[in-house]
Amino acid sequence: MDTVNDVDEIWLSLGTFGLYQRFQFLLCMVDIIPWAFVTMGFVFVAYKPPFSCNVDHISFGITNGSTNDGGDLVYGLCSVAIHNSSTNQTHMPITNCQHGINYSVPEDRTIVTEFDLVCDRGSMKDLTQTLLMLGLGVGALLFTPMSDKFGRKPLNVSVHIVSFILSIGISFSPNYIVYAILRFLIGTTLSGFGLTASILSLELFPRQNRGRFYSCGLFFWTTGCLLVVPISYLCKNISWRYLQLALTLVSTYSLIKYWLIDESLRWLIANGKICQAKQIIERAARLNKTTPQKALAILDKITAENTLSVTANGTTICQISTTQVPEKNEVGNGTIVHEEKTAPMRTSISISDAAKNKHVIKVTLISWFMWMTNSLTYYGVFLMSTQLDGNRFLNYTLSSIIEYPAFFLQINLINRIGRQKTSILFHSIAGVSLITAAILLATSDTTETIFASTALSLVGKFGITGSFSTIYLYTPELYPTNLRNAGIGVSSTAGRVGGMIAPFAGFLYEKVIWAPGTVFGLMCLTVSFLTLFLPETHGRELPQTLVELNTWYERKPPKQKKKISNVEI
Repeated sequence: MDTVNDVDEIWLSLGTFGLYQRFQFLLCMVDIIPWAFVTMGFVFVAYKPPFSCNVDHISFGITNGSTNDGGDLVYGLCSVAIHNSSTNQTHMPITNCQHGINYSVPEDRTIVTEFDLVCDRGSMKDLTQTLLMLGLGVGALLFTPMSDKFGRKPLNVSVHIVSFILSIGISFSPNYIVYAILRFLIGTTLSGFGLTASILSLELFPRQNRGRFYSCGLFFWTTGCLLVVPISYLCKNISWRYLQLALTLVSTYSLIKYWLIDESLRWLIANGKICQAKQIIERAARLNKTTPQKALAILDKITAENTLSVTANGTTICQISTTQVPEKNEVGNGTIVHEEKTAPMRTSISISDAAKNKHVIKVTLISWFMWMTNSLTYYGVFLMSTQLDGNRFLNYTLSSIIEYPAFFLQINLINRIGRQKTSILFHSIAGVSLITAAILLATSDTTETIFASTALSLVGKFGITGSFSTIYLYTPELYPTNLRNAGIGVSSTAGRVGGMIAPFAGFLYEKVIWAPGTVFGLMCLTVSFLTLFLPETHGRELPQTLVELNTWYERKPPKQKKKISNVEI
């Protein structure tokens, strides 16, 4: 058997979803909630209430709303003009809110009211969301390759703690500049621990179960988005700083996560950390109440040709890779301890080697466009939904709750028809729905048409939600182990480009009402076509090296096996 087959066999022998896997999986999924709080909590932290110019009546000779020469004061959002009732003419604005802004709520309620992010400073609010997305892209490029080299656990834990500290600090921002800088830095850390957690969860299960459990990330994301509503509602009458602190407290568990979460077994084996792999196998067997002998026997097969025994009084404690350079020390009672160096058991994949591989190049280019499309469409549709009339808490809730049906459909399709077909289906639903909605808006403005267009936009949100969750699973499966985090990292960076553009969709919507839906829809349909050139990954072992990746593409995927009581045979 090859190495990747053996790793799946190890997990199968330890129990598919025992107590150990449930606990580790829950820790990975909980990491999604702080990401949702930071990204979508901004809707309420940066809420823009009704406002108008605050005019100094004395400076302009105004008494009881009229000027001394009989003109009436006309208030605009960002300017004040004088209307002459005798001539029925309105003069050009005489002031551009030079005496400040009058808000319908106290000035400490949101960052918009405290930092005056309206009128000519209005784009500065959207800029902070763009900076967050930029930070997410930078973090994906910076931290995910580091986790491929140094391990998933160290990066996940350390970066999450840094994110927690920065999120507390942003609550005390004295001005807009500090707030914007911290927003960018928090974005980088979100990618650091969020994407690493997604890889940890992916590598926690054998191929038979990867899709079903990994897709639960969408459920936790949607739940996180919805949890923002009650927290924000309870804090609606106090300063935005308290709301920010309340949303940050969810990450308190990061301070003890080092003692709770384990390193990826796949990463340990791929990098020759055999002693640590053995410890995890024994811990998993103990918590799952199974015997570790079979799993350890499989581990022995993996390392049989490339190991060195560590002994104590003639008894083998564990084995390490002989490709590592051990230093032998004797520590009392005749115990020989080998200190492992960082030389991996498997040859590392260099960037130059990956860049020469045609399969890696094809997957990467398609993934870039796929992620940019999903991020642009998802956040664009979500942010534009807040422009609807009515209660902002209700509107936000409706926009979020539509994601649950997408989750339940996607989690059932991902293992039935495969990743490729599921991705094509959801992108097609989003594309057709959004384009149809745009056509209706462009051709008619009746109540029925507007209602139908809104309903189709929700169907489009349903489609892009399901596709976004699918590509989170699909993309890392297309890369070998030592490129997997880097692969999803660069793809996520491309996605952040779309996320950075998304805040401007509302501006385009105000100018050309049908344009955003048309652009989103055409991009989604293009992704559906490009996905035809990617391989199906369901039911296939994850490749560990470029050689295995090449062989993977040359072989046809196995036919789907029939299931009896949800068990593959």
